[in-house]
Amino acid sequence: MISGRAERRIVAAGLLLSVMSVSQGCISISGGWESASAAAEAYEDRVLDLRQPPTRADLEMPDGQAWTAWSCDEGFRQRVDLPDGMSTTMLARLVTADSYGSADPDTAQPSTIDVHSTVLGVDAAATLAEQVASDLGIDASELETWKVKAETATTTDRVKTSFMRSRIAYLVTELQVVHDPHADSTYVHLILSW
Repeated sequence: MISGRAERRIVAAGLLLSVMSVSQGCISISGGWESASAAAEAYEDRVLDLRQPPTRADLEMPDGQAWTAWSCDEGFRQRVDLPDGMSTTMLARLVTADSYGSADPDTAQPSTIDVHSTVLGVDAAATLAEQVASDLGIDASELETWKVKAETATTTDRVKTSFMRSRIAYLVTELQVVHDPHADSTYVHLILSW
C-alpha cells in the first residue's frame, strides 16, 4: 500500500511529466497547473542553497500549495550547495520541491527536493552519477554492475540502481540511476530530504 505522501508525490510528478511532454521550452509551476506559464527558451543556471533548511519563500512555494517545480526540455545547470562546504551540479531537466513530509503540506515548510538530470546515454549517466556520488560522499560501488546490466539489457524492463544514500548534517541524500531500454534513455535522480 502506498502512503498518502507517496501517492501525492506520484500524482504530482505524473502531472508534471505530462505537461512537460506537450510543452516547449521551460516552465515554472507552483503547486497547480493554473499557474503554469511558458518561460524563456532556457533557464539561467540555478542555485539551491541547502546549507540550512530552506523556507517556502526560498523555494518560491506559495502558501496553500504543497509543491513547486522548474522544468526545461533543454536542461539547465542546477547547483546544490550543502552543509559542510559540499556542493554538486548537474544539467537538470526537472527540479521539484515539496512539503509532503509534513502533516499539513499546504502550509508547512519544504521537506524534499528532487533533481532529475536531462536524458543521457548509459556512459554519460554513469559518469554523472559517479561525480555526484563523489561530491556527496555516497558509496556508488554498485554503478559498475548497473552499467553492465544497462548496456546488455534484452527486455524493456527498466534497469535501476538502488537508492544509494548518505547523510550530510540535517540532509539525507539519495541517488538513483535509471535506464529505460524501451525508450533508450537514462537519467540520474537525486533526492534531498530533511
